[in-house]
Amino acid sequence: MLLTLPKLMKHPKTPLNKGLTVTTVSMDFRSEKKEGYTLIKVLRGKLDEGLTPSLKMELVRIQAGGEKNMVFDLSACTGCNSSGLSSLLIANRLCKIAGGRLVLTGLSEGWVQLLREAQLDQLFLVADSKSRAAQLFKPSSPAASAPEGSQNP
Repeated sequence: MLLTLPKLMKHPKTPLNKGLTVTTVSMDFRSEKKEGYTLIKVLRGKLDEGLTPSLKMELVRIQAGGEKNMVFDLSACTGCNSSGLSSLLIANRLCKIAGGRLVLTGLSEGWVQLLREAQLDQLFLVADSKSRAAQLFKPSSPAASAPEGSQNP
């Protein structure tokens, strides 16, 4: 069963953790609950002040729903400014507070360079694909039990 946020609001007693897939879609990003994490995919454009207010609200909603792990797919994202970096830092902090972690995937060379220049390349866990990121949250994965920040996949 697929419920979007407006449908859930019509059914406030619907439990979010009872086998439902909750997907939020805006024009610029999509978040989807997966097994063990929530995938957030920036669909187009820059991660900037035009996108970040709604994205930050979504991050808080995700964490309030009990999620502790997030994967950001930035493969369709063409750039970022300080407001966008702030969103990633907030996501990282929310995950850490909940005892989970944030994984970035789909990074272009421009993204890698930006994270290095901002001296954030050691802060974020980076996976080379969404499937590799998903493996990090499977209980049988050795990386799932590795201490946070111990290595980038």
